[in-house]
Amino acid sequence: MILETLQQDEHVFSGLVRSKLLSGQRNMGERRWFNHLELANRKLHAQAPFSDQCTEIVQRYRAHDASKAEHEFWLEHTTTAPWVISLDQENTSARGRLRASELTSFAGHRGWRFCADCAQKEREMLGFSYWHSSHHYFGAMICAKHKTPLFTHQKLHVHDYSLPQEWLGKAEEMVIQFEWQLKWQSFIYQLCEAFKADLTLATRIKQNVFELLEIDRKVTYYFDKERINALFKEMYSDLGENFFVEMIRRYANGHQYVSNPLWLALHEDKSFQGVRSPIYWLVTIFWLREKLSTLDGVINHEWHSTTN
Repeated sequence: MILETLQQDEHVFSGLVRSKLLSGQRNMGERRWFNHLELANRKLHAQAPFSDQCTEIVQRYRAHDASKAEHEFWLEHTTTAPWVISLDQENTSARGRLRASELTSFAGHRGWRFCADCAQKEREMLGFSYWHSSHHYFGAMICAKHKTPLFTHQKLHVHDYSLPQEWLGKAEEMVIQFEWQLKWQSFIYQLCEAFKADLTLATRIKQNVFELLEIDRKVTYYFDKERINALFKEMYSDLGENFFVEMIRRYANGHQYVSNPLWLALHEDKSFQGVRSPIYWLVTIFWLREKLSTLDGVINHEWHSTTN
């Protein structure tokens, strides 16, 4: 199957689906199609950038077009950007095993979503619309370009091999209910764009967090857990209960033993194998965003009033 050229910010799964729709395999069943492509028969999840399936598709695309460096391709055509905070400095290719629990630790929407303005304008200009990688960053509810709400549907929890244009008039608008959700939009989009431009920024931000919290060594349970628990109480009070219910799965589920996101961000657990979900670091940085000098010039608080 010939792979269709990816558009700016197009998710690799979107390109794969467009390739299917434009080929003689359009009506081929899902299982048979994956067998034909010699790919594992897995559902196409938007926020699973390091799955074996996503990695294989990225490699196939890069075999046809290596005009971008590997890390640039991952950052533009998958949802890798927010995960940079959990990866080794300057090494987005060092992708370890991703536990299912790390994918589900985020409580917010994890399905496919689109901007109606993008879909309509792409259809007019290109003849088709496509799924954007950036629309699937953690907690994204509006389009960074048009500043309009994203749309989704319960059937789009996993990809159904359609394009956004097919959901116009059917999908439901995502509604921002709380002020912090609006602030999160400018935070997550601008932070991810900054990571794309400078992979070393993530390391500098983390160092800045440790300095701000006056932690000058690796944290340990014996010496630091009590103090970090106290800091987390401040975080919880500042951000509010609703923030954690909407962002962290254990809070959303009313779990008896809720996690301490600040501890999970700051503590280096040597027994943990794989890539830790970035949601804990993202929550921590969001909490401290107005105090971190490394975010100077990164977060524009007038972002909502601008259009690209």
